[in-house]
Amino acid sequence: MTTVSRLDATFAALADPTRRAILARLAAGEAGVMELARPFAMSQPAISKHLKVLERAGLVSRGRRGQTRPCELNIRRTFNAPRELVFRAWTEPQLLAQWSCPRGYTFSENRGELRVGGTFSARMRSPEGTEHRLRGVYREIVPPERLVFTHCWVDEQGAPGPETLVTVTLAEHGGRTEMSFHQALFVSVEARDRHEQGWTNCFERLAELLGTPQCGAQRDTA
Repeated sequence: MTTVSRLDATFAALADPTRRAILARLAAGEAGVMELARPFAMSQPAISKHLKVLERAGLVSRGRRGQTRPCELNIRRTFNAPRELVFRAWTEPQLLAQWSCPRGYTFSENRGELRVGGTFSARMRSPEGTEHRLRGVYREIVPPERLVFTHCWVDEQGAPGPETLVTVTLAEHGGRTEMSFHQALFVSVEARDRHEQGWTNCFERLAELLGTPQCGAQRDTA
């Protein structure tokens, strides 16, 4: 499916208020057809038809036991560093520039305003010389435990692509920090998987950064 046809399928799927309500319910977690049908005055087969439309658009997928889940990304990682330091690495531009792009990529721009409603933007260059731009808005900032922001790639003409919401939660246990990372909703399973690969690479770099002397923490051993 081409990018244009995929976007057409996405917009068509989201045009129906019932399907939007189904996505809103799935944002809270997986659910079966019977559970999804309860709030609506319609049969299970009718709900199943809506789910098929959402699946074809790549907005949901079927999991184990027939559960339907939203197209979202969840990553957990434990760092051998206090959460104040991990939070700084997520919010200070000079630290972000050292880990928040895949290995081999470099930042040519990285700026933002750390406040609720504040914006951020970044421009990164691939090893082949291709530039990638992104931007977002901070929605929630609770130092040092929670950070919520939008995430959106921008094309060469400055037009934004699909927007996702990122939630980072940090919990400290004996000097170590457990990070819960959530990003949703993606327009396709393929987009989610690409982001999972990119973020996993970035978190490896974050672990290395937290283990350097200037960060004042031991190397991540999780």
